[in-house]
Amino acid sequence: FYLSFLTLIQNIHTSRMKVYILIWTILALTADINGLVCNLEPFVQGSCLELTDLYSYVEYKNDCVYWQGCLLNGNHFSKKEECEDMCKQ
Repeated sequence: FYLSFLTLIQNIHTSRMKVYILIWTILALTADINGLVCNLEPFVQGSCLELTDLYSYVEYKNDCVYWQGCLLNGNHFSKKEECEDMCKQ
Protein backbone atom coordinates (compact mmCIF):
# COMPACT_ATOMS: atom_id res chain seq x y z
CA PHE A 1 0.00 0.00 0.00
CA TYR A 2 2.74 2.44 0.99
CA LEU A 3 4.64 1.84 -2.26
CA SER A 4 1.47 2.36 -4.31
CA PHE A 5 0.79 5.59 -2.45
CA LEU A 6 4.31 6.87 -3.14
CA THR A 7 3.98 5.97 -6.80
CA LEU A 8 0.69 7.85 -6.99
CA ILE A 9 2.22 10.93 -5.36
CA GLN A 10 5.19 10.83 -7.74
CA ASN A 11 2.86 10.55 -10.74
CA ILE A 12 0.81 13.52 -9.56
CA HIS A 13 3.97 15.54 -8.99
CA THR A 14 5.32 14.59 -12.43
CA SER A 15 2.02 15.48 -14.11
CA ARG A 16 1.90 18.83 -12.34
CA MET A 17 5.46 19.59 -13.42
CA LYS A 18 4.59 18.73 -17.02
CA VAL A 19 1.67 21.16 -16.90
CA TYR A 20 3.90 23.92 -15.49
CA ILE A 21 6.51 23.29 -18.17
CA LEU A 22 3.85 23.37 -20.88
CA ILE A 23 2.42 26.65 -19.59
CA TRP A 24 5.85 28.30 -19.40
CA THR A 25 6.71 27.07 -22.90
CA ILE A 26 3.50 28.52 -24.33
CA LEU A 27 4.12 31.84 -22.58
CA ALA A 28 7.70 31.97 -23.85
CA LEU A 29 6.66 31.23 -27.42
CA THR A 30 3.95 33.88 -27.27
CA ALA A 31 6.45 36.43 -26.00
CA ASP A 32 8.84 35.55 -28.83
CA ILE A 33 6.11 35.97 -31.45
CA ASN A 34 5.14 39.33 -29.99
CA GLY A 35 8.78 40.39 -30.00
CA LEU A 36 9.17 39.39 -33.63
CA VAL A 37 6.19 41.51 -34.72
CA CYS A 38 7.27 44.49 -32.65
CA ASN A 39 10.85 44.37 -33.94
CA LEU A 40 9.84 44.53 -37.61
CA GLU A 41 10.62 47.75 -39.48
CA PRO A 42 7.80 50.17 -38.58
CA PHE A 43 7.68 52.24 -41.77
CA VAL A 44 7.96 50.00 -44.81
CA GLN A 45 8.09 51.67 -48.22
CA GLY A 46 6.36 50.05 -51.12
CA SER A 47 3.49 50.27 -53.51
CA CYS A 48 -0.04 49.61 -52.42
CA LEU A 49 -3.54 50.20 -53.68
CA GLU A 50 -4.73 52.05 -50.60
CA LEU A 51 -3.12 54.01 -47.79
CA THR A 52 -4.24 52.82 -44.38
CA ASP A 53 -4.34 54.65 -41.05
CA LEU A 54 -2.34 52.60 -38.59
CA TYR A 55 0.00 52.52 -35.62
CA SER A 56 3.44 50.97 -35.59
CA TYR A 57 5.83 50.30 -32.74
CA VAL A 58 9.13 52.20 -32.84
CA GLU A 59 11.60 50.33 -30.66
CA TYR A 60 14.10 53.11 -29.94
CA LYS A 61 11.23 55.35 -28.74
CA ASN A 62 9.41 52.50 -26.96
CA ASP A 63 6.25 54.03 -28.34
CA CYS A 64 3.50 53.36 -30.85
CA VAL A 65 3.21 56.08 -33.48
CA TYR A 66 0.44 56.97 -35.90
CA TRP A 67 1.08 57.04 -39.63
CA GLN A 68 -0.47 56.26 -42.98
CA GLY A 69 0.98 53.51 -45.09
CA CYS A 70 0.63 50.09 -46.61
CA LEU A 71 0.12 46.88 -44.68
CA LEU A 72 3.43 45.35 -45.78
CA ASN A 73 4.59 43.67 -42.57
CA GLY A 74 3.27 42.67 -39.18
CA ASN A 75 4.25 45.85 -37.33
CA HIS A 76 0.94 47.62 -37.84
CA PHE A 77 -2.09 47.94 -35.63
CA SER A 78 -5.48 49.55 -36.16
CA LYS A 79 -5.57 50.97 -32.61
CA LYS A 80 -2.82 52.48 -30.48
CA GLU A 81 -3.96 50.41 -27.49
CA GLU A 82 -3.43 47.17 -29.44
CA CYS A 83 0.08 48.26 -30.34
CA GLU A 84 0.91 49.23 -26.76
CA ASP A 85 -0.51 46.00 -25.32
CA MET A 86 1.55 43.94 -27.74
CA CYS A 87 4.83 45.86 -27.84
CA LYS A 88 5.33 48.64 -25.33
CA GLN A 89 7.64 47.77 -22.46
